[in-house]
Amino acid sequence: MTPLAAHARAVTRAHNRFGWSALRLLAPERGFLAYELLYAYFRWADDIVDAPGRDASAVASFVAEQEALRVAARAPEGLNEEALGEALRLEPRLRGVASMMAQALVFDARRNSDPMSRADLDRQVRRVGDSYLKAVWICLGDAGEPPGGVALLARAATRVHLLRDHGLDLALGYDNRQPDAAGAPIPTGEWAAALASQARAEFRSGRDALGSVPRWRTRWLLRLWAWRYERALPGLVRALSSPKPGGA
Repeated sequence: MTPLAAHARAVTRAHNRFGWSALRLLAPERGFLAYELLYAYFRWADDIVDAPGRDASAVASFVAEQEALRVAARAPEGLNEEALGEALRLEPRLRGVASMMAQALVFDARRNSDPMSRADLDRQVRRVGDSYLKAVWICLGDAGEPPGGVALLARAATRVHLLRDHGLDLALGYDNRQPDAAGAPIPTGEWAAALASQARAEFRSGRDALGSVPRWRTRWLLRLWAWRYERALPGLVRALSSPKPGGA
């Protein structure tokens, strides 16, 4: 194993053990390595964009540098940047995925502590959820595009992520709650209940769409993935309905 592949494997195993284990079991070798490489790159980039106490100008410069890398306007520096190029070489179809994931990073890089509008939240959920689903789809070796309704599973899982990481996001200066009539964030419990309700509806519709996925392995993985996230919803809503002082 090359140093680059070993690096990508270590990062993916440490931060996304379920995804790593599932793709290792089900994906062809080339697709599995591409998944590890792509994940390692965006895990690194996301940690820089979302760093506690980040400097806004430094983050903006970083995002611009990564855009230049993505369009091959400059050479990669270090294993993390090399991982992106190698992932796209192994699976050229991931280029569109990388573009969508990069748009999600750009959005986070420009955020401040203001409450997030419903439209902005839904757009970011689609960017993150749809890009991850398509990455899994491609790396598993599935042809064409994921059926449209299946994307709802990924969006629902992304909403669960928002609930799970609410306290961390507040500490970073992000507030994913929607504003009330006065512009202040709505109560955390109200926000959590509404987000969970939407996620449950998306899980139901997404599962109904799984019959249009041709390969049983992909259907099985997506069903298991959705189940893992959906089962976490009740506990998350309970915890956020009695937030600690400070809104977390």
